[in-house]
Amino acid sequence: SGFLYLDLENWFPMDMTVEFELYDEKMNSLGMLNVNPTTGVKSAILNSSGYPTSASKSTLKIGLERSQIYRLKKTKFLGIKMNVQGNGKMQKLYNNSKLKMNARMQVEYEIRFRN
Repeated sequence: SGFLYLDLENWFPMDMTVEFELYDEKMNSLGMLNVNPTTGVKSAILNSSGYPTSASKSTLKIGLERSQIYRLKKTKFLGIKMNVQGNGKMQKLYNNSKLKMNARMQVEYEIRFRN
């Protein structure tokens, strides 16, 4: 078992939730990853004009069971679905709007030695 951690920097002026789906080389779905927290990523910090001045930072934790680690080995493509949650008003997207993502992984395993 293990965990996949995604460190996110959101420069969009909107909150969003993120979903991940694994695909093989023929674009067949291998399943979804369970993301925590399910509340998603908060919007960037905005000035009074609505321009993003700094990113909001968060870490998503994805628990990986043995079957999901096996599917990760077969994965050739990762589908990312972002559901954007605006404030109900028109919002501008500026040239600095982006979602930066870095991944890291922690895997636990057991080794047995024989005498």
